[in-house]
Amino acid sequence: MWEMVIQPAMVDNKANYVQQIYHADDNKNNTATSEDSEYDENGNLKKFVELQKINPDIKGWIRMTDTVIDYPILQSSEDNPEYYLYLDYEKNHSKYGSLFFDARNSINLKTQVQKQFYMAIV
Repeated sequence: MWEMVIQPAMVDNKANYVQQIYHADDNKNNTATSEDSEYDENGNLKKFVELQKINPDIKGWIRMTDTVIDYPILQSSEDNPEYYLYLDYEKNHSKYGSLFFDARNSINLKTQVQKQFYMAIV
């Protein structure tokens, strides 16, 4: 019962929480002015500010339309590159782990590919 019902439901609740934070600005009026920007003064996506207060290792987001895929992507240090293999975004044990970038990658890209696949990188 635990592994078939309760644990997946707990994972879904955690995912819903972080998704609400990430998508909080999605429903705002899209009448951006020239002064408005998706990026802060450091060149990072503004929607990651709240997420990185939860965990500064959140470096990106992946969402695939018409699927349930809508999750943060993390990145640990090179000292422990598989840190998130069995941890969630709050650093709690999870047999499902988290999506994560290879620790050797430099994440300084700003990528949004819109069609069937959407990925945002801080």
